[in-house]
Amino acid sequence: MFSLRKIYQNKLFVLIVRKPINTFLPFLSFSSKKYKTDALIWQNENHYSPDQYRTFDAPSNDFIEYVIRHTNKSDSILDLCCNQGRFLKKLDSVGYVSLKGVDIMCSAIDLLRSYKPISSDAIVSECKHIQEYLPALPDNSVDYVITYSATVELLHPSFNIYKELFRVCRKGYIFALREDGHSYPRFYRYLSLRYGFRAHTVSKLGSSGLTLMHYLK
Repeated sequence: MFSLRKIYQNKLFVLIVRKPINTFLPFLSFSSKKYKTDALIWQNENHYSPDQYRTFDAPSNDFIEYVIRHTNKSDSILDLCCNQGRFLKKLDSVGYVSLKGVDIMCSAIDLLRSYKPISSDAIVSECKHIQEYLPALPDNSVDYVITYSATVELLHPSFNIYKELFRVCRKGYIFALREDGHSYPRFYRYLSLRYGFRAHTVSKLGSSGLTLMHYLK
């Protein structure tokens, strides 16, 4: 049966239509209403519960272990779309002392704020749109930004997140992304290089379908 959804998700269509548009011509899919609703649907728990992001499966555990191996405990770490903060809690438990998180779901942030840090004085968290949060941060205000799946891929490409990342990061970023999936697949590797980053590690994260992307300034 003919299915627009199947065409939309077809790998070849993603490669030759969706990724080029989202990377080079993001204004073609822009509307102020869509820009806002993309984010607003994640404010409540209709789509998922924060409990889904309380513990680790194999890929998410591999991701945070990679972060721990390739950063220092003195580094400041910002987790984009942190939900209830499983990665931040893990970093706190092994001795990181400067941690931040942001997520649009306030109920998840409330759960994070109820956590009593072990090693650090505080985990600073905010319930806010990334499109509002990142531009408000000072230049070079964190060492690393991290995020794990279904975050950057869901942000409308008219928001220039890589430009903001380069401005905000002192050292770089470590992401786990689904390069050909979710709402707005882009040529993430190209965008990283275009805005000044250099590749440290780009590899598949086990059999999860995610790509681990570690870029440095």
